[in-house]
Amino acid sequence: MKLKATLSLQFLFSIFCFSQTYDPFIEQVIDETNLDSLVSYVRILSGEDSVVIGDSTVLITQRVSSTGNDLAAEYIKEKLTGYGLEIYDQHYSASGRNIYAIQRGTLYPEEYYIYSAHYDAVTYFCADDDASGCAGVVEAARILSSYQFEYSIVYGFWDEEEIGLVGSAFFAEQADSNQLNIKGVLQFEMSGWDSNNDGLIDIHTRNISNSVLLGNFMKNIDTLYNLPTVPVVYNPGTTASDHSS
Repeated sequence: MKLKATLSLQFLFSIFCFSQTYDPFIEQVIDETNLDSLVSYVRILSGEDSVVIGDSTVLITQRVSSTGNDLAAEYIKEKLTGYGLEIYDQHYSASGRNIYAIQRGTLYPEEYYIYSAHYDAVTYFCADDDASGCAGVVEAARILSSYQFEYSIVYGFWDEEEIGLVGSAFFAEQADSNQLNIKGVLQFEMSGWDSNNDGLIDIHTRNISNSVLLGNFMKNIDTLYNLPTVPVVYNPGTTASDHSS
């Protein structure tokens, strides 16, 4: 799990630093990725460990109904708030709500890179799908929020992916309506399980905007930083996750 999260974080850092050559600063920051933190986030979101939310100790037993989703949403909000980010609680229906945070860029605050996952699930537990993706985004927020970047970063947690990409579609519609200048999106999906330890990472792109360029760039930095992973770019990739929104 740490390898996949590390690759994604390196991708983000490389883009923000506009660097296609080795950068020791990027390596230094990537080393801050903490496996214990990643595992802890997954265990909490999949109901293995209890957590204090507000003044109550709770167990997030599932992320299927609105009750379980609300607990997960509040947990994510508290984590992001602790990192000093702008928090947005986007209710779009009686049962659906997106949670996202913005880290403002220093030079281009109105231009955004999005790092996201969906926090709902199709049944109980669902550690891989997609508590693992959420863990990667939370860990990215923990690390990246300590630094400054030229562009703004959105840390997004979408609801109701499992019933038709509902939450991310709403966010995308609002972003389009408000003419948000989105430079790139990395959706983190099912990143916590490598059944045969082959290190394969699937990168799904489409011939839209700079998707293919970013996918190939992500593959190249795997070599640049000597990661023991094997990224494979698919074009056209699957449309069965929130990146399709």
